[in-house]
Amino acid sequence: MHKIFESLDKKKSVVVEKTRSTWKYHDVEITIDKVTELGHHIELEAKADFDDHKKAKQHLYKILEKLNAQTGKEDLRGYPFRLLEKS
Repeated sequence: MHKIFESLDKKKSVVVEKTRSTWKYHDVEITIDKVTELGHHIELEAKADFDDHKKAKQHLYKILEKLNAQTGKEDLRGYPFRLLEKS
């Protein structure tokens, strides 16, 4: 891949270094990432079938409450964007 990008004259703009742990809990996949320069982040993904996305999101927020997770504001941007913004 590196050679392909070099041949296209593309330069590296950001590198995401992270450690990831993943668990399953009440039909939810919970991922905790420790991202160099950004700290810890949690991501939840509903694994059960929901008839609409609003119900799935409500379920995820209930799981966060059950876990007493201390979270910040929801941010749907990816780590590369956050790292570029920070630099």
